[in-house]
Amino acid sequence: MNLNRHQLMGTGLSAYQATQITKPCPPQGKSGRKNLYAASDVMQQIHIRLQQRIRKTTKAILVKALELLQDLTANVVSVPFGTDSSIMGAAKRLLRSVNNPQTEIHRLKVLEIAGKHAAR
Repeated sequence: MNLNRHQLMGTGLSAYQATQITKPCPPQGKSGRKNLYAASDVMQQIHIRLQQRIRKTTKAILVKALELLQDLTANVVSVPFGTDSSIMGAAKRLLRSVNNPQTEIHRLKVLEIAGKHAAR
């Protein structure tokens, strides 16, 4: 999953914090004029930032953003496939309950819009 800086600002980061976190990350692509960064790279940079000496309020903001990003990327579910029909039924129910990719795209758009309003 890729993120841009406005989406990071939607998680509660300031424009400066979003820039500082994405600066060491290599861009994975572009969406219009915005660079896209891998969520794993962004989360790794947040972990690095949390190890440094920072203010408590900044640390709280970074932890909140990290938790939100982990929730967005935690949609991988391991399913034990087999020939047993009860297992197959459980697997089908589990796959139906997993978030729809469209829902994740909508969440990212909401974060981007929130980031644009936070930048103003």
